[in-house]
Amino acid sequence: MKIKTLFFGVVGEIVGMRESEIEVSDDATAGDVLAEYEKRFDGLKRRKILIAVDESHAPGELHLQEGQCVAFFTAVSGG
Repeated sequence: MKIKTLFFGVVGEIVGMRESEIEVSDDATAGDVLAEYEKRFDGLKRRKILIAVDESHAPGELHLQEGQCVAFFTAVSGG
């Protein structure tokens, strides 16, 4: 199935793009998608990456459905 992926902040800088699409198995989780990008972009492995699915924070164990949007970002602090 196809999943749209978004990359924010440092994550986007590491992968060199802001959005993409990835083909995953029908039983894929959000964490599986992250793991696939970590294989492709070694710099992601050294970061604590947060996940959102369809604009809501999500655990890596969340099973995905065709057409969902998965976003990856790092924690943001401000003051």
